Amino acid sequence: ISSDPNDFSALTPAHFLLGRSLIEPPDADAAIQQCSPRQLHWIQAVIKDFWTRWKSEYLPALASRGKWTSTSPNLSVGDLVLIDSDHTPPSCWPLARVLQVFPGSDGIVRRARLKTATSELTRPAVKLFRLPIYD
Repeated sequence: ISSDPNDFSALTPAHFLLGRSLIEPPDADAAIQQCSPRQLHWIQAVIKDFWTRWKSEYLPALASRGKWTSTSPNLSVGDLVLIDSDHTPPSCWPLARVLQVFPGSDGIVRRARLKTATSELTRPAVKLFRLPIYD
């Protein structure tokens, strides 16, 4: 985890489940352990439960949709976000940096231009989850 704005690494649920990022290769010295079918089924159930709860409990907290009478902070240039995709699991959602924001006539950001590790794209603000960054 770095404070460098060009660094796209972030703390993810994989760090808690695996102790490493999903895109890093496994430790070469780690011994391959054989799991019984029962253990494997239990591990798969725990992982599935984790992702279900992460998507239903943690992500909505990031979106923080308050009552329409209260305002929440807009996306701003430099924010680190996850890009929601209905067709991929949350573990595969790409990280991106906000390059430019496009507010509506009411001043609320409706779209943002993003830079991922491989491309630049524009997405609606409702599909973006700002990651909490603490200095």
